[in-house]
Amino acid sequence: LKAVGNHPTDSFDPINPLVGKFGIGFFSVFLLGDAVRVITRKFDASENSTAVLSFDELTRRPLLRRAATGELPLDYTTRVSVKLNDKARSQLEQKMVRTRFRSERSVSFLAQIMHLIAAVDVDIEIIDRIHGDTRKHAGQWLTSPPEAFLEEVCALHDFGYARDIVSTHAGRVRPIVELDGTVVGRAALLIPGSPDDLSCIVSVGGFSAQRHTFERLFYVYEEASMRAGFFGSGSVVGVVIGETQDAARAHSSVTASPEAIARWAKEQDNLIDIDLFTPSRQVEICHALLGLGVESAKLPFGFLGGQFATVEQFRQAIKESDFVDVPIGHSDYRHSLEFRAIDKLTTPYFTSLLHPTVAVVSKSSPTELLTEEERRDIVEEGNRTLTEAQVESLLGGIALRQLSRIATEVWGSKPNFTIERVNLLAGNARAGRLDSWVFRFNKAH
Repeated sequence: LKAVGNHPTDSFDPINPLVGKFGIGFFSVFLLGDAVRVITRKFDASENSTAVLSFDELTRRPLLRRAATGELPLDYTTRVSVKLNDKARSQLEQKMVRTRFRSERSVSFLAQIMHLIAAVDVDIEIIDRIHGDTRKHAGQWLTSPPEAFLEEVCALHDFGYARDIVSTHAGRVRPIVELDGTVVGRAALLIPGSPDDLSCIVSVGGFSAQRHTFERLFYVYEEASMRAGFFGSGSVVGVVIGETQDAARAHSSVTASPEAIARWAKEQDNLIDIDLFTPSRQVEICHALLGLGVESAKLPFGFLGGQFATVEQFRQAIKESDFVDVPIGHSDYRHSLEFRAIDKLTTPYFTSLLHPTVAVVSKSSPTELLTEEERRDIVEEGNRTLTEAQVESLLGGIALRQLSRIATEVWGSKPNFTIERVNLLAGNARAGRLDSWVFRFNKAH
């Protein structure tokens, strides 16, 4: 492995951890083999001052000598080279990576390094003479071609999936920038459907956090209990600034401000071509944006009164009504109750004249809402006013929380919540009835 840089070798700039200046200690993480060479000169010194610090074995004292002619490229002031011994190479050559669904996949040493250094601002060349493969990382990662950038970010993915991510997301790669102009990331909104959480790199000092898991940054509205969503690795493909208290970077947290991420997400909303996606997938993208603090102006938030509708259309419909009905499916076995999902809407929902505030916003539902005893009481009584604890358990997903927030905003106070059996058809509908259990948001009087 060779790294070269033009930055002063006697300094290290911690102001921006994503693009820290190159220094000798910066690459100590790579001293894994039995042959290491550091060739360097001070940035303002002559070529004759170039020196070499050579470790033939890490267990022995290094040799300090003058550099031979041509040993350091003229374009650079420092080169670090690391040669791995057979033992170190065998330990790193095939690493098992665990995906979201707990399956494991082996990744090569080259892929591990490319993913690790995707946000390092130093030119790096990795040579694998065993397999005859060479990779190069360009230090100008903030301005490098988005295809090359995403290839490094997705280096741990299956090749076929990584190729699809690059082809479908490269056109939307944009920087994440604070108000003062500080770049705190570069990414594209990840279209839902990722098989695992390896697409987002949280950069700590330029290097990715090893396990790619990090604390989620919640966006809090007026009340602490009304959290709209979170910034998680399933929302982003790219690099975002972070920090850690763990020297091994096993865990990290995002430090980019919610405002910077929201501005970036708004730009992503404008870039998305909704015609490329089904209505159901459009809803998923809308929910991903909500998790980043942005209401989409064009993507549907869910199904409302017989058609897919945006957040603003939901807001207007709620304004003109005293309740919102979220359909719940019911089966006799243990009185099972679950929210009807967008992907499971049946023909009557599209062909009948529904009440204008029949709302389906969830992609999926917990298999069983509430406890068995609570469900039995609800089904037997036919109506149940819910406690705050029960409501909190039902508003677990981002979509229903957002719907509750909209209702609270429009009506000027928190709704009352019930579960009851109602006719979803509008009062003037010619058809008979479309009875369903619903989770009803009632305007407080």
